[in-house]
Amino acid sequence: MELQGIAVDLKITPCEEVNAPEQMIDKDIEQKTQSQRIRNTLFVLWQRDNQGLEFEQYYRVKTERYIEFLKAKIED
Repeated sequence: MELQGIAVDLKITPCEEVNAPEQMIDKDIEQKTQSQRIRNTLFVLWQRDNQGLEFEQYYRVKTERYIEFLKAKIED
């Protein structure tokens, strides 16, 4: 409260590493669709190990792998 009404400088710098707490992934579960939750979870995984891919590429690779896994279950 001491800074109220005083001009200040604000510096925003990116963190070296983003460690999303578990509750951040499951936050607002009732408000998100299942696909939004999957995408958000994959984003956190991508931040940890993006394998040199942009997120959209990473997302496609991971979801395609899962789709093929499910299709193989249908064919059995």
